[in-house]
Amino acid sequence: MENSTVAQASEAKKTKVQLTWEAPNDSRYGDVYFSVSVVQDYTTFWVQVNSSTLRRVSSAAAVCSSPLLLLIGLLAPSVW
Repeated sequence: MENSTVAQASEAKKTKVQLTWEAPNDSRYGDVYFSVSVVQDYTTFWVQVNSSTLRRVSSAAAVCSSPLLLLIGLLAPSVW
């Protein structure tokens, strides 16, 4: 799933960003991780902040709450 991207360009400050990702049924993708870049202003930004690796454990739908969002909040509290 390389180059699967979500972006936004609004200058409005965000208090929450919620995205839903549905894993493909094709098991050839194996383990996945999420990688984000966050821009606070022109000189303050974070690139390739990665989640932990997520491993498929069954074909059933599952919800995963990643510590990635918490990490971003700790890195850039004034962004949110």
